[in-house]
Amino acid sequence: MHTFHPQSLVWTREPQAFEISENKITITTMPHTDLKQSMCFCVNTPI
Repeated sequence: MHTFHPQSLVWTREPQAFEISENKITITTMPHTDLKQSMCFCVNTPI
């Protein structure tokens, strides 16, 4: 099982907003950044 902490995320540039749920990280970046406009990290958590 993976656990994400905001402190452990490394940004090339500061994101506009990010939301961390139990098994998904959604990142919204400002326009024209090194990251894509919207990223989603999905984590498979075993039950």
